[in-house]
Amino acid sequence: MGAWYGIYYYLSSFENILMWMAVEPEAAHALFDMTGKFSIEAAKMLLSCGVDCIGAASDLGSAYTLLFSREMFREYVFPWMKELADLCHQNGAYFHLHSHGHIEDIMDDIVESGVDIINPIGPSEHNDLGVFKQRWGDRITLHGGISTTIANMSEEQISEHVAEVMSIGRKGGRFIPRTESGIPPMHFEKAKFYIDILKKERMKGYE
Repeated sequence: MGAWYGIYYYLSSFENILMWMAVEPEAAHALFDMTGKFSIEAAKMLLSCGVDCIGAASDLGSAYTLLFSREMFREYVFPWMKELADLCHQNGAYFHLHSHGHIEDIMDDIVESGVDIINPIGPSEHNDLGVFKQRWGDRITLHGGISTTIANMSEEQISEHVAEVMSIGRKGGRFIPRTESGIPPMHFEKAKFYIDILKKERMKGYE
């Protein structure tokens, strides 16, 4: 559970925490401290059991923009993110962050915090995989790139889309293909076709 995720799912309404971050920072920090501590302690328990990776979810944007300013990200979310990344690395593990949304404006900060893998970096949220690969692909593994709209595509369109995503992602490595929110609901035959096409493209390896 990410520190931000923990607040809007369990402790407060989405509208209230966004308002408090702007006008009641003491209250907002108290909630972030609470969920951040829970997240870190949970990670410590898992790492003590020998896990290789900690995955945490905290959606930071909508389809078009961040949910709050970069300055607020640095103030409220970044400290938890860096502490968790440092904890993972001290234990020889990876930190895998899940965040939906158009997050390009805070990717420098996410990379700085030490996140090792991020998903889903999807086209439906106006994240350009080519831009992400060019700017950050040598420092963070990108996990995603494939649109959930494949459910509405023809087999030919699926083949073209997956091939295009893989041609971008395979350059330089540090890329794991996946759809934005798992395989979307669709007929079994189409889902199998997608999986087979993805396997074929993955077998070409990385450059």
